[in-house]
Amino acid sequence: HGAVLPERSSSFADVLDQYTEFKTTGYEATDHRLKVRIAKCKADLEAAIGAFNVYQQPVQTITRQDANAYRDSLLPVMAPNSVARYKNTLNEALNWYIKETGIDWASPFAGLLIKGAGRSKADRHPSHCCNAPQPRGSIAIYHLRHIVSEP
Repeated sequence: HGAVLPERSSSFADVLDQYTEFKTTGYEATDHRLKVRIAKCKADLEAAIGAFNVYQQPVQTITRQDANAYRDSLLPVMAPNSVARYKNTLNEALNWYIKETGIDWASPFAGLLIKGAGRSKADRHPSHCCNAPQPRGSIAIYHLRHIVSEP
């Protein structure tokens, strides 16, 4: 009787490769963007938490502290919304893997806060179409009145 070795657990890099394969569409431009984004995620992860953790450790050993280290390593060198985009890619890959394999684990990137990410106040209340002061009520009603009152 020989011992049966358990199947090797997937590393974070393995999961990202499998996710890339799953998401591949056959459209060259779309697939290229995904592959470039995943490659950047891998390189940044390696810089933040080490190659051993990315390529050799089982993905379930990735912790919230690792996710925080990843975020904290990117914030000084890119915009918060870019950090959020890369973090979301990693979270999507991990969530896909969790659903695909049925493992009982939660992505450590889920709900990770990124200071400064998200829409800005200027995005929510654009004033680019006119130089008028911001209205007190609904901006849509203000613009409608402005358009109607023009000669």
